[in-house]
Order: sequence, then C-alpha cells, then structure tokens
Amino acid sequence: MKIGIQLPVVNTFEGAVWGDEVMAVGLANALSELDGVTFAEVYDPVGIHDNLDVVLHLYPFTILRYVQGPRHYWWYQAAVQPDWPAHPRWREYLNLYDGIFVAAPALKHHLLSWGVPPEKISVMPMSCDLNTYRRRTPDPRFAHDVVFCGNGGIRHPKHVRQYLLPLRDLGLKIYGANWEDHPEIQNCLMGPIPPRDVPTLYSSAKIVLSTHALWHTINGIPTSRFWEALACEAVVVSDRVRFAEQLFGNAVVWTEGFNDLREKVAYLLAHNNERETLRGRGREIIENRMTFQAYAPKLFEIFRTGSMMEIFAEKGDETTMSRTETGGGPGIALGCGFPGDWLRKGEEAFAAGNTTEALEYFENALRLDPLHAKTHSNLGVAYWHNGDVEKALHSLTRALELDPDDQDVIMNCSMIFEVMGKTEDARDILNAYLQKNPWDDEVRRKLESLESAPQQPRQAPLPADARAEMPFSPAEFLNQQGEEQFKRGMTDRARVCFEMAVEADPGLASAHSNLGVIFWQEGDLDKALESLYKALDLNPEDPDILLNSAKVLAAAGEARTAADLFKAYLQRYPQDDEAWKDYEELSKSMNSPAWDPKGLLPEVADIYLRMSAQLRDAGDLAGASDAIDRALRIDSDRAESYFLLGCSHRDRDECSEALNLFRQGLQKDSTHRELVLAAGELLEKEGNGEEAQALYEAFLSACSDEEVRSALKKLKKRAEKPKREMKAAAQ
Repeated sequence: MKIGIQLPVVNTFEGAVWGDEVMAVGLANALSELDGVTFAEVYDPVGIHDNLDVVLHLYPFTILRYVQGPRHYWWYQAAVQPDWPAHPRWREYLNLYDGIFVAAPALKHHLLSWGVPPEKISVMPMSCDLNTYRRRTPDPRFAHDVVFCGNGGIRHPKHVRQYLLPLRDLGLKIYGANWEDHPEIQNCLMGPIPPRDVPTLYSSAKIVLSTHALWHTINGIPTSRFWEALACEAVVVSDRVRFAEQLFGNAVVWTEGFNDLREKVAYLLAHNNERETLRGRGREIIENRMTFQAYAPKLFEIFRTGSMMEIFAEKGDETTMSRTETGGGPGIALGCGFPGDWLRKGEEAFAAGNTTEALEYFENALRLDPLHAKTHSNLGVAYWHNGDVEKALHSLTRALELDPDDQDVIMNCSMIFEVMGKTEDARDILNAYLQKNPWDDEVRRKLESLESAPQQPRQAPLPADARAEMPFSPAEFLNQQGEEQFKRGMTDRARVCFEMAVEADPGLASAHSNLGVIFWQEGDLDKALESLYKALDLNPEDPDILLNSAKVLAAAGEARTAADLFKAYLQRYPQDDEAWKDYEELSKSMNSPAWDPKGLLPEVADIYLRMSAQLRDAGDLAGASDAIDRALRIDSDRAESYFLLGCSHRDRDECSEALNLFRQGLQKDSTHRELVLAAGELLEKEGNGEEAQALYEAFLSACSDEEVRSALKKLKKRAEKPKREMKAAAQ
C-alpha cells in the first residue's frame, strides 16, 4: 500500500517549529514500519500525485489538493475557518472523504452538524514519534527554569496575560516566531528553534509550559506539545483542556493561570523532589496506547478495508490517570494541595448547584491560604446565594482588601453590590480598578452599564435575619460562572450554567447572548440567532450583545442587519480594532458584488494581465494582484498568470504564497523560463537548494538556456563552499 500524508507546507524543519509537519513525519514513519506498506510519505499540494492508494489530509480540501484515484481521509486536528462551512460546496468536499478522524471528541459535533454520518467518524488524538521524542542529555544552552515552545501569531492577548506574563520573573524563555504583537514579553524571547533541537530543549528545562490557542481551548483539543514534552520526561504545567485532563490526569500540573500558575511554578522550582515525582509519568501513559506506532495498525486496517473503526477508546481508557498518589508534603503532584485546586472544585460544585459543597471547598482553600483573595470573593458569592448577607459582605470586603487588582474579585463584588442595590459602591469599585488597569474593556463596559442605570442611594448592610426579603439573583452569578467555564474551554459546563441562568431569570439578556455564542461555535446558526435576538430584545444597548449578534448575523448571511449592529457597537467602542476589521470586511462584501468570469473569452485574461503590469509599474501591488487573480479565474491554464501573481506576492515578502504559485505555474508549463528562475531563486532563499537544483536540471534536460545554466552553476558552487571549508578545517 502506498500512503500519502498531505500538508499545506513541507520541509520546514530548519525554521520555526511547525507542529503539523512534525506529527505528519512521525505518523508516516510509524506507517512505513508496517508489513504491507510500500511507503508512507509527506507531501504538499504541489508534490501530491495520484500514484497512491490512500491520502490522509491534515487540512480540508479548501486549502489542500484533491487527486483522482486514491481513497481520501481527513484528520481534523487544526482550526476550520468560520467561513469555510458557509461555502456552498463545503458538504460536497466532505463527501469526498471515505472517513474523518478527529483529534478530540468535541469535534464530532462539528462534523455531525455539517451532515457527516457518525459511522464515518473516529477519534484519533495527536501524538508523536517516541523514537525522536525521548529524554536526551541535558544541554546547558537550554537549561532554563521554564520554557514555552510555540509561535505567537495565534495567541490571544488575554491568554498572554494569563499564562505567560505571570512567569516573566521566574525565568520564562519562549522559543518560536511571530511574537511581535506582544512587546510585554520581548525579554523572554529566544527566537525560532529547529524541531531537531526541541527534544533536547524539553530534556534540559526544569518546567515546560503548555498553553493553547483559543480554538483548541474551546473545543478541548490537546496539542502535540503534551506528547512531545511528556515523551521527553519533562515536567509539564498546562492550562486546562478537558480532553487532555482525561488523557493525562495527574501526570500534568493543571493551572487556571495568573496567581495560580505563578504559585505552582514557584513551588515546583523550589522542590526538585516534586519535579522528580512527576517526571516520567506522562511517557508511561503515552507508551501504553497513545503512540503513532499504536495508531498505525488500525489506520492500515481502515485504509485496507475502507471501513472505519475506533482508533482510540474515549471512555474507560486504561491510559487515563485519575489515581491520587500518597506521600508527604502539600505537593502539587499529590492533588488538591494548593488553594487553587480547592477553589476550582468549589467553582465546579457551585456551577452544578451544590452550594453547601462549594462552601466546604472554598473554606478548605482558605485553611491552606487565608490570604487567597479570589477564594474570599467566591465564598462571599456562595454566602450571598444562601442568603447570608452579613458573611457575604465580610468576605467580599476582605477580598477587595487583599487584591483590588484581580478582575474576578472586582466583577464578583460589583455584581453583588449591584444586586443589593448598592450601585454607587459597585461604581466606586470598578472606577478604582480601571484607574490602575485602563486596558480592561470588560470592566469598562460593566461600569458604563452601571452609569447608565438610575442613581440609587447607598444602603447599609442588612442583618442576616432579613435575608428572606433580599432580592438576590443567582442567575447573574450562574451566568458569570458559565463565562468562567467557557474561558477554560469547558463548553458543556458553560452551557449548563447559561441554561440554568436563563431558567432562573428569563430576562437576563447576557445569558441569552452567551448561549447564542455557544450555539454559533457549534454550527447551529438557527439556535444562535434565536438566543441573540432574544438578548437584543431584552437589552439592545449592551455592547457585548451587539458585537456577538453582529458576528453571528454576518456568518448567517444577514449582512445589512449585521452592519447596523457593528455600527452601533463601534459608536461606543471605536478603539476596538478587531471589530473595525470585521466591519470593513463585511462592508466590502456588501458594496462589491461578486465578480463572475463566466462567459468571458480567454482573450479577456490578456487585458487583465496588461492591466496588472501597468498597476505594478504605478506601485499598486495589491491592484496588480487582483488583476492577475481575475486573469487566472478566466483562464487557469496560463503559466504566465501564475508567474506574475507569484512575483507580486514575492515583492510583498509573502514567500510561501509566491512559491506555491510558482509551483502551480510550472505544473502548467515546466519550460517557462522565468518561472524556473524565479522559483529556483526563491527555493534557494528558503533553504531548499536541492529542490532548486533539481528544478534547474529538469529544465535544462528539455531546453538549452544559458541563464538557467549559469544559475545552476552558481547554486552548485555555493553548495560546495561549506564542504570545502569543512574539509580544510579537518586538515
């Protein structure tokens, strides 16, 4: 059997870490070891061919190439862009797959909502090649206290504040690219790292930090970093991802970020014995049944028979670690040894409606740390829910004294004071916080909603025996708990909280809005719109509701209404750059009718090509690109169009896009001299000298050209120089 694994880009091993290719190569190696597999190779859309029996795609056909002949499978392990499922041919693309593997159970819901039959879906978590990822001899270059290995372009600013900033002065070092948008961590950056050095990095650092992009968090998808770091017997501290917790249990130290993260990392750095207790647990779990070598035989059987089967059992899996170790000390590895652990249990109990149990957990947290501000805050809310106003006010006041800069504390306190009618106190709390944290738009929106409410006189705290007459609203706290669960990626728990909030108070607009967001992310636009319209009816001025509704309506094709809501939101928050971008994109789609090349003669493509040359000479590179793109849509077989469009991208330093276009053009005409020279030059610049040499030699075998011959000669000379220098040094 001949197997291909297709990626958008290959041969990235000399640059920044790109996890998709690392995984693809590991899986290909495991499949190649099987009897019956002639070869398993990794391809990009240019190199993929039809002399294969099976192709496994790591991205969908919207960005990867379909070839006739082989059976096709998709491993759904990377984010699908929100506009792809709205494409009229999306379901047609999905029907081309003989089966689809998902990296976490939650992704099944996406596929089912898109019409994929359940019998075509199987869970296959990410993994790594254990022959590559294993404990190495520590290297002094990488002997850091804490390392994070990942690229910055997909990181949300809030996640940076929550999971990276707290570790700046604890020795955090970050390896990866595209961190320019986060100046607050520039002193931690070490630059890109080639994948071959990553196992040594993980083996040398005291702690490996794992934090996920928003899409992975929301859908509970553990990335391959878990497998790679744990296979190197690293000590891993990670944000909470529900499927990862199921898989790795107490082999990983789980954190809520902020102070909880700082507390746990500081403890681990100070206690080598705790780190040694954790070291090796994760590799043991992976070796049991979560390696590519374990997946490969089942994949081969699926590919051979064309019939889907379970790759990985979701429940009752013996690899899941839920045991509690015994031993001395309040160590993290022993479970519930920190206030943050009890705090999380209390929040989960409260969200489930078990207030008495939540109170016990919060009190356990305070016994370990009487100065834990967030625990005092949550304890105050729990007392308030039980009607014990005096204790609630005492706990909330104590929380504010301990940490007036904790956003959760501030929001809890302001909410309770507002519900009690102490609106002026709530305003004072929010104002004081914003003077020191002016960047916090969430708190600013809360303050503005309070300031638009009628002024009410200050009220003295009521005695406990008056609690039966108090108009407290558990719905607001349930809604807030749902938002907390949503931030952690616990979508199911969040939905329960929002549904309970709506049941407790059908007039709570924010709970309806939050339910709408969850339905939207699950692909159920009808339910999303129903919830958001209800929220708008209840509170048409709320900025969060306006923004959520605008985004969902835009996705549903209701462009005019969405644009009106964007305008209403941006009038109040003109500094929201992301909302401006969304609004501008929507405006373009409304004001520019779709251009259809149907019926245009091929000669019209020549007009657009001439137009592109004039625009390029005038310095309008974007306009030139648009003109060439139209020429390609009229006549997609012209190599010249691919050449010109590729040059346009190259001139804007968009090298990967340019190279992809050059390759497509060469497929149309391998004797196009300018294409060969441009592609060869760019390949060598990107470090792919061997491919550039092969390209020149293939051209010269069919054509005689002195400029290409000269380019080949210079390439060989540059390639030989390091060898001569090494030989001279050896002598």
